[in-house]
Amino acid sequence: MQRSPFLLLLLLPLCAFSLDGEPDGVAAESNAGLYVSTVDSTILPRTLGLDGASWSQILATDTGTAGGARTFRLDTVADGSGSVFDGTVSHAIVDDSTVTASWRMTPSADVRLNALTVGFKTPVTLFAGGKVSLGSGTIDIPTQKLEQNNEFVHAATRVFELYDTDGVRRLRIDFGAEVWATVQDNRKWTEPVLEIRFQKPNAARNGSLKDFSRGTTYAFDYTIALTGDGVVDVGSEFVARAGADWIPLAPMGWIEPGSALDFSAFRGLPGAAGRYGRVVRRGPHFEFEGRPGEPQRFYGVNLCYATARPRSNEVAFARNLQRIGYNAVRLHHVDFEMTYGQGTAVTNLQPWGTALFDRLVAACVTNGLYLTTDVFTGRETIPWREFGIDRDGATGVQNYKRLLLASEPAVSNLLDFARNFFGHVNPYTGRTLAQEPAMVGISLVNEDSVAPVSSPASLCAEIPPLGDAWRAWIAAKKTEDPATWADASDDPPAAMDRFFLRFVQERREALLARIAAVLRDELGCRAPFSDLNGIHISLSDLAARGALLDYADDHIYYDHPTFLGGGNGTPSSLPNDHPFRGAALGVTPYAAFRLADRPYTITEFNFTAPGKYRAAGGLSMGATAALQDWDGVYRFDWGNGDGDSCLPWTQTMGYFRVAGDPIQQLSERVASALFLRRDIEPLGLSLVARLPTAVAAGPHADARLQIAAPWRWAGWYARLGYVLADESPA
Repeated sequence: MQRSPFLLLLLLPLCAFSLDGEPDGVAAESNAGLYVSTVDSTILPRTLGLDGASWSQILATDTGTAGGARTFRLDTVADGSGSVFDGTVSHAIVDDSTVTASWRMTPSADVRLNALTVGFKTPVTLFAGGKVSLGSGTIDIPTQKLEQNNEFVHAATRVFELYDTDGVRRLRIDFGAEVWATVQDNRKWTEPVLEIRFQKPNAARNGSLKDFSRGTTYAFDYTIALTGDGVVDVGSEFVARAGADWIPLAPMGWIEPGSALDFSAFRGLPGAAGRYGRVVRRGPHFEFEGRPGEPQRFYGVNLCYATARPRSNEVAFARNLQRIGYNAVRLHHVDFEMTYGQGTAVTNLQPWGTALFDRLVAACVTNGLYLTTDVFTGRETIPWREFGIDRDGATGVQNYKRLLLASEPAVSNLLDFARNFFGHVNPYTGRTLAQEPAMVGISLVNEDSVAPVSSPASLCAEIPPLGDAWRAWIAAKKTEDPATWADASDDPPAAMDRFFLRFVQERREALLARIAAVLRDELGCRAPFSDLNGIHISLSDLAARGALLDYADDHIYYDHPTFLGGGNGTPSSLPNDHPFRGAALGVTPYAAFRLADRPYTITEFNFTAPGKYRAAGGLSMGATAALQDWDGVYRFDWGNGDGDSCLPWTQTMGYFRVAGDPIQQLSERVASALFLRRDIEPLGLSLVARLPTAVAAGPHADARLQIAAPWRWAGWYARLGYVLADESPA
C-alpha cells in the first residue's frame, strides 16, 4: 500500500531498546495526541498557568475508553491542588485526504488559568521564510530569530494554513468556527521551533485570567486536510528497532584505581576537600584561604534529588566521581528531598533522608570533592495558606520564588529552612554546611530571573502581595522623581517593561541581603554567594549581579530536546547541531555575561542525549572554560534517583543523565584534561564592557528582554566580561 507523505499516527508510544542486541518492542506509555509527519509534531492539549510561564503536561493516557475515544488526564498547573481536566480525543477518516479530530476536556474542580489550548511545536528549519495563512491574509515567517514580539501571529481565524520554506502547504486546519491562533518563535530561548497554539476566542491573550468551571466540557473540533495523492495511515503503535548502525554499549561500573580511565590525578591538589582552608574570592578567581595567589578551578556534576542521599555505596560513589575527573559536586534539589512530608511549612529536615545526605557529604569531602548548593530550589509542596493567601493547594516552585519578592511569611519560611539546612551539624564531619570549608559557593535562589514572565498583571493577580508591593513602590517613585517614572503604569503592566524589571531588582536586592545576613551573621557562613543563574538574563539582572554577588553563575544547554507533546518525555526532537559550526560558536556567547572582576561558574550545562555530537560536549565546554579562564563548571546531571549513585552501571540513558551514558562519561575526561589539568591556556587578550551605575540604577529602555551579545564571536580571541562602573576599565 502506498503511504501518503502526510502520515497520521494516533497515540505514539514510548520506545524501549534492549542492550543484548535484540530489540524490545515494548510500548510503555502513550501520548493522547495526533502525530502529523508533515510538521514533524504531535497535536496535543496544554494549559498555561497563572504565572504566564508554566505549561502543563498530560498526566496519564488510556485511562479508559468512551465511545471509541481515547481518554487522558491533563494537568492544570494552576495551584498544585491536583485538579485536572479529564479528556477524550477521537478521530475519523473522512477520505484519503481528510481527517477529523475531536477533543473534550472537563475540569474536575473550578480552576483559574491563563489558557487552555490545543497545539504543537514544529522545527523552525522547515518553515523559516515560509508563511502562515489565515482568513484575514498571510503573514511571513521570519528567517532570523525574533528577540522581541516573538508571538508574531496572534489573530482570530477559522482556517489555519502553514506553508514551508519552498512555499508548499504542509498543513491546513479548519475549526468550523472562529478560534485564536498564536504562532511563537522560540529561537530566542535556544529552542529551534515554532510553537503554534489555538484557543477559544473568549480567551484572547495570555495575561487575561480565565475561569474554567467544574463539570463544564470544553471542546475543540477541527478537520485536517491532507495533501498529496497517497492514503492515510492510522496506527496505534510505533516501535523503534536497533538497526545496522547500532551497537550495544553498556554503562560503566566502578572505575579501577590506576587504570587508563582513572583521571583522579587531574583534579588538582590532593587530599580531602577543605584541607587548604575555605574557598574565598580574591579578585576574578577563587582561591584557597591557605594558598593565596593560586587560582583554583572546579569541574563537577549535579547530584539531584535522591542521588544526593544514596542508601549505600556513598564512599565508592564519591571515589568513582573523582576517578572520572571531577573535583566538585553540586547538591541540587536537595531542599525538596530532605523536607518532603515534614508538615505544612516544609522547613524541618526529614531525619532519614538527612542522615543519608550527611553520609554522602562526608564521603565527598573526604575524597576531595568540593561542594556547591542552593538555599532554594524546589520545596514545591508548601500550601498557599501558609503565606496568608486563601487558596487551596500548594504554591509550586515558580510561585514560591515570586512570593519571596513581596510576602513576609514566604521570606520567613525560606529563612527558617536556611537555618535548619545550613545550621544542622553533620555528625560525620562535625560541622554545619555553613561552616564547611569545602563549600565553593552558595546560590541563594535557583533560576529566579523574572525576565521571561510575559505579563506582570497576570503574575500579580496570581500573587496579590506582589501587586500590592508594586502599587506602593511606583507611587513612591512617582513622588520622588515624576519625570523618570511618569510613563509607568499605576497598576502592574500588562506586558513586561523596564519599570517592572527595576521594581523586581530592588525587591530582589532586599531579599538577598536578608538571606545573606542569616547565613553570614547567624550561621557564620563565609562561602561566596551567587544568584540569578537562569538562562534569561536582562539588563537589570546584570546590574543586580554587579551590586550584590561574590561571583556570577549561568546555565547552558546545547542541543536541548524539544518536547513536542509537552512535559519532559517523548515524543521529542532535537536539532543535532554541531557545536563548532555556523553562528552557534560553541558556548562562547555566555562569556559576555561574566563579571570581569570576580569568579564565573556554569553550574548547569549539558550537550544532551541522544544528540549525535554530544561526545564533543566536554571538548566544547572544557576548551571554552579554559580559554575564558572561568572558575567552575558542573554537568547537569549525574542522575536524580539513588540508583544512579548506589548502582550507576544499572541505569539507562536519559536526556541529561550521565550515569547511564558511557559517551557522556568519556566526554567528561576531555573536559577535565582541558580545564582542570589546564591543557589549554587562557587567552591573553581581555575585552571588557562597562555598564554605568546610573544606567544600572534606572529603568533603562533596553532592560526588557534577554540580553544578546553581538560580539560573541570575539570569545574565541579574547576573554570577555563586563563591569559595573562609572569609569571605563583599563
